Amino acid sequence: MKNSSDNLRIFHQNVRGLHRKTDELTTHWENFFPHILCITEHHLRDYEIGNISISHYNLGAFYCRKSRKQGGVSIFVHDTLTFTNIDLNRYCNEIDLEACALKTKTANEVFHILCIYRPPTSNYKFSTSFRIHFDSVIFKHHKFNYMW
Repeated sequence: MKNSSDNLRIFHQNVRGLHRKTDELTTHWENFFPHILCITEHHLRDYEIGNISISHYNLGAFYCRKSRKQGGVSIFVHDTLTFTNIDLNRYCNEIDLEACALKTKTANEVFHILCIYRPPTSNYKFSTSFRIHFDSVIFKHHKFNYMW
């Protein structure tokens, strides 16, 4: 990794099943080495995701479905960074919104990283349930300052 205190490199991938794809996944960032890996549709259960090993990365946050198959989100953090998990489970709904988040910092900045997955089977007319949960995550729970 480059020694950079100001640039946080984030890699996002919808993997559609992480179980046997970690080696393939790491080939996507040769010479890039992101600090944060945001993974959507990992297809793992709570008891499985802790067994996923990605060299030099720690599992920082995750959401796994309880009843339906597939889906799920996770954030892996390079082992050079410290982080704090932000529990978003109360906002997640397998039908509308799957999310996880964490807080990390570089030498100069604090970052809140949010990974969200909205299943294609959701009501894409921007359902009330999605709006309520998304608003809660973004505006009420974290009180982020956004420039829209």
